[in-house]
Amino acid sequence: MKAARPAIALLALAALACLGWALWLKKQNAALIQQSGTVEMTGIQARQRAAALETENLDLRRRLEAAGIETRPSDTPSTASAHAAEAARLDAVRALAELQKRFDAAQTQVQSLQSARLELESSLDSANADRKRLAGSETELKESLASSRRIVEALESELKTKTDRVASLESDLRRARDASSAETRRGSQIAAILASFDDVNRRRENTLTSLQRRFRDLTDAYRALALRFDTQRDGQAPVQISSGEVSRMSNTVQSAEDDLRQLNTLNAEAQRLTRRLQQ
Repeated sequence: MKAARPAIALLALAALACLGWALWLKKQNAALIQQSGTVEMTGIQARQRAAALETENLDLRRRLEAAGIETRPSDTPSTASAHAAEAARLDAVRALAELQKRFDAAQTQVQSLQSARLELESSLDSANADRKRLAGSETELKESLASSRRIVEALESELKTKTDRVASLESDLRRARDASSAETRRGSQIAAILASFDDVNRRRENTLTSLQRRFRDLTDAYRALALRFDTQRDGQAPVQISSGEVSRMSNTVQSAEDDLRQLNTLNAEAQRLTRRLQQ
């Protein structure tokens, strides 16, 4: 649209120049026509003057003949005036011919200028049509640009919303990964604690089994000793307890005490593992 404005301005200036030139030629043509009329009027006046002189010449000849004076058909004033009138007519004809040539040239220039004016008007109409078309195209482009801008703004808003949503999801994913890692570490710790707890329970069971066996051996030894006391109570001989039996019973009691201390230690370890599981 901006590129068409200088061309339109140039066409307008050219049209104004052509109109000015046409008006000048029109004035020149009017002046030539007026001058032609003046020359023609001069010719008419010259002919009228020659006719008047001829009439006066004839009247004078008649008077001279009436007075008995002969007249010679020589160069008379009428002849001179006739020659002058003829010369004037020739000059008028030449002037009219010259004026006709100038008038024809002016007419040709006028026709050429009219053709140029028509071409300029056609070019101006075409330029106006192009300007209107370009204005329509500019309006359509502005509307399309405005629509595209609205679409871009909507897309940017949607993209920002999606970006914020993605950032939130990424934050949630990082928290979930951290929680999963923490749970994994916690699971590994719990698995290690449970493995230790299983080992403690297995050792407790073994200790309890050993402690039960020692109490059972000690109980059997005390029961056998009590049976011996009951059997020999009616006899006169005292019950004899060998040093080996006493040593075995003492060792059993000592081992039972060791197993009991080991069981207490394992119970304390089990309680510590239970507290770790509850953390």
